[in-house]
Amino acid sequence: VCPDLPFCYGSPWPSDRPAILLLHMAHRWMGVAVGLVVIAIPLLMKPDRRPLVRLLSIAAPVLVFLQIFLGAASVWTQLGVVSVTAHLGGAALLWACLVSLAVLTTRRGEKRPEQALQSCGATA
Repeated sequence: VCPDLPFCYGSPWPSDRPAILLLHMAHRWMGVAVGLVVIAIPLLMKPDRRPLVRLLSIAAPVLVFLQIFLGAASVWTQLGVVSVTAHLGGAALLWACLVSLAVLTTRRGEKRPEQALQSCGATA
């Protein structure tokens, strides 16, 4: 585990360290990318009158910030069982929130992602 935040031994990509640390940093950088996209959701969504959609679009970025805290707690506790389990649970909540948003905001008759891939010749 990388012992410091936000980098690993002071480096954004510690190439002179064991591969497991590179995997850890890949996890962090992927989290940054996903976090930025999720935080943008309420800003980019068309206004929706449905209370559940509004709630989920606000809950998703809140869950991202919770995940950041829980990920940091995992580092601070040197991968303590409680903090790691909470981080995993937070990821599951965030996933459920995003899937629910996708289902609720997909209009009937629109192509689903796998149908769009098939129509352009790609296979899923």
